[in-house]
Amino acid sequence: MSELPKSGGGDTPTGGAAMRGSAQPTRFRRDRATWIAYLFFALNGFAINGLGSVLLPLQAQTGLSAMAANVCSSFFAVGLLVSGTLGDRMTATFGRSRLLTLAFAIMAAGAAVMSVPSVSTAIAGSAGIGLAEALIIMLLPPEFAERFGSEASRPLAEANGLASTAGAMAPLTVAAALTAGLGWQFGYSIPLAVLGVFAAGAAIVLGWGAPKHVRIDHSAAGPIPSPRRFWGVWADLVLSVAVEFCFLLWGASAIAAWHHVDLAQATLLAGAYLVGMALGRIGGARLTVHLSARRATLLSTGVATAGALVFWLAPTPVLASVGIFVGGLGVALLYPLAIARLIAEDPRHADRASSRGALGSGTAILLAPPALVAIAGASSLRIAFVMAPLLLVVLGAHVSWMTRRDPR
Repeated sequence: MSELPKSGGGDTPTGGAAMRGSAQPTRFRRDRATWIAYLFFALNGFAINGLGSVLLPLQAQTGLSAMAANVCSSFFAVGLLVSGTLGDRMTATFGRSRLLTLAFAIMAAGAAVMSVPSVSTAIAGSAGIGLAEALIIMLLPPEFAERFGSEASRPLAEANGLASTAGAMAPLTVAAALTAGLGWQFGYSIPLAVLGVFAAGAAIVLGWGAPKHVRIDHSAAGPIPSPRRFWGVWADLVLSVAVEFCFLLWGASAIAAWHHVDLAQATLLAGAYLVGMALGRIGGARLTVHLSARRATLLSTGVATAGALVFWLAPTPVLASVGIFVGGLGVALLYPLAIARLIAEDPRHADRASSRGALGSGTAILLAPPALVAIAGASSLRIAFVMAPLLLVVLGAHVSWMTRRDPR
């Protein structure tokens, strides 16, 4: 396993000092700043995962086609592409703290707009939420790399575990709101708007929103130490995120179509995926202490493939829910492991590595779910979902190949 840097991003002022306890990373300890970062991860997890829970009721309410509804998730991908291309420069110029405050403000505004039931507001609101989610995903991981060095995989896994736990609440709250006749907005966008305001306010009160005007010489960043390994890990991240979002965005639709259950039941049954991800990330955090990132990735890929096959072949909705739960357990660690490995391959410039990770995530989300919808339109959703186990097989084969070629 490639170690994460003992010191990261020290060459480039980032304005993140308010979040760091000291300039040098220390042994893993959950201080106040760590817990606040965890809570920010959790809110973002609810925002991201909840989007998959509202696609079906959003379609039913506005009359959007499946491909048009997919546009709502594509804004998150576009935001990731923007932050992945420009994020390291934005962070160096404005600081992580100021950008985090702005991100939560945008999230709150986007959620409020999305609460108004119309096609235009759904698209505009999801665009704001997507941009905010992308910024948050880009900004938080480098903090762990700088604070905890080679132990950063553990807090990253824990943070993503908490995010998945919060995300697992989304289908429950959406299903409860639908069952109560209140509308999906009361289970997703309205709570998100309120929590986004509190998060932005908390960042300001804590002093994380202070501007820091610094002129950065980007030519001094230096090359990536090993481009071949770096972009190989980047490819693993793309495959990992592609599988995650195929299940996240279209798992409920698959259960509804294959097993003829109503919207609330399909949303609830598909929520087992988020429960599996939450348990996998919380329980798997300690796994990263005993296994290398590559070995943990291979183990996770095997579990995810088994779950995907059970989900695809299940004759009943309950068994499909069990399959998607197992799939969530396996998928859980793929992204945290990939982003930790990516930052480790560019140890002196964690912000640059994280922004390239956002670029990879955006690429995956922009391509994989729409491809699944296109295949489903040309054939059927069941045939389209073969994409998930195939991508997992490719991921496992690539990681195995990288390990044989470079066993360090």
